[in-house]
Amino acid sequence: MTAVRDALAQLEPPVDEIILATHPRQKSGWLRKNVVDRIRETAGSVPVEHVVVDLRDETGAKNVLVLANETVVGKALLDRIRERNARGSASFLIISPQSDPGQAEHPEAERRLKRALAELRSEGIDAHGQIAQPDPFSAALDAVREERVDEIIVSTFAPSRSPWLRKNLVQRLHDETKLPVEHIVFQSDQVEEGARV
Repeated sequence: MTAVRDALAQLEPPVDEIILATHPRQKSGWLRKNVVDRIRETAGSVPVEHVVVDLRDETGAKNVLVLANETVVGKALLDRIRERNARGSASFLIISPQSDPGQAEHPEAERRLKRALAELRSEGIDAHGQIAQPDPFSAALDAVREERVDEIIVSTFAPSRSPWLRKNLVQRLHDETKLPVEHIVFQSDQVEEGARV
């Protein structure tokens, strides 16, 4: 703000236009502080163009958050991760919310997650994961706050069986994070070979 004020007051000839470049919304401290709007107010009649520069596009590497618990070994989800990886360099963080918050250990969730990670890693896919708090929305937001996330994939049962969908999880995640959120529906007859659910 100070730099813009100084430039408007001191530059000769006068400033005709201001171009402001920021990171995308999910990464930009300036956007969180409404700097674009504040500069427009300061600039008065001088036009301000806001340009978003996504350095991730320069490197090509994307971080993909995958949210799945009981469906994590489903063929549809694992195939989608494979397809996404083949499309361009990506790292996958699989978050599996706890099924029962009353228990300290979650052996079934851990077994499923380890199986999915082993399958993906054996194919050279960069994947890691963790068991998270039981609320999938909060677990996803915690991950977005702690790590750079570019895309989200959510795997659920069919709408008739999914408490996540009854809570409108997919839309809420998109609305809150402004990230692309893809929804994969688990098919109970399609489980990766060797995996037991």
